[in-house]
Amino acid sequence: MRWLCAILILLWVSSAPADVGNSELATSKTQADPCWTASETSAESALRVWTANLRRRYAIYVIQHVRKACRIMRDSGDGRLIQHLEQLRDDVLGPIYRAYPRLADEALTDDNRRPVYARTTVKDIGRATAVRLEAALTTIREKIGQGATDKANQAANKDAAEAALQPFLNATVELSLASQVVFDAYPDLRTKEFRSALSQPRTADTDASYRKMAPPLGSVRLGASALQQVKMFMRQVRRASPQDDLIASISWVTKRRYRGPNDVDWIDVEDGLQLGAYRRTDVPSDVIDKVDGVEIVFSAPNPSMISGKIIDLQKGQFVIRN
Repeated sequence: MRWLCAILILLWVSSAPADVGNSELATSKTQADPCWTASETSAESALRVWTANLRRRYAIYVIQHVRKACRIMRDSGDGRLIQHLEQLRDDVLGPIYRAYPRLADEALTDDNRRPVYARTTVKDIGRATAVRLEAALTTIREKIGQGATDKANQAANKDAAEAALQPFLNATVELSLASQVVFDAYPDLRTKEFRSALSQPRTADTDASYRKMAPPLGSVRLGASALQQVKMFMRQVRRASPQDDLIASISWVTKRRYRGPNDVDWIDVEDGLQLGAYRRTDVPSDVIDKVDGVEIVFSAPNPSMISGKIIDLQKGQFVIRN
């Protein structure tokens, strides 16, 4: 089900002081912390007790987004999500609370303690902290993605799947926003997340969906500006994931929206063309086109809307023209 892959995806130095350990786990047992659970710390988490090294303003930022993710998970009532609260408590919030114990019992709601996000540098977060936080957040996002796939497979149709997936997507977005403090300071750590986003299972159904939405090979052209943008994008993603054989994609996407680090609400974006990338092995070879030396997959719900057309770039947006 390629629509499922699209839903899930739309959901893309100076030395810092070393982190120090602490044998006690600080957790809040109040309603201020929706990530708190009554369960004991797992033996695995207890073996890697540590204290985060990051500035307080960024600690607040991470806590706010992680707690919001936990609240979404709790409110969903879905065991596939609720099961991750303990790991978020132990492996993400626990190390931050050890560094700033008072934050564990503060509400830190969006209304009373929402710091304006500014890009982090290596002076704001230690690399060891960045690596550990992102390892935990990535692991949990991947597990949520697996749960989302199971949930969607039980849905009767696409609309039902989208509704069922909403808490999974919302929680994932919050955890991704929490990761911003890591990626701004250490861009190289984004590679694992990028490769994870590429990891979509290939099945007979996905192959059939690609073929259904692909226009005839050679029927779509790229304008000069669009071609330049695609080439620049592919250089970037290949640097991020040099071990993968990647090809470009331009797809018509509906129901687009996004949230940035300082956005409280979702921002809706008009339906339109979106640039992306696939692993070569994830798509059938008969949908891979070649335009001016660039291998690319074009797709649209109705392929005739782009067949025989030129895709160009105007004011930073891909457009279709005759």
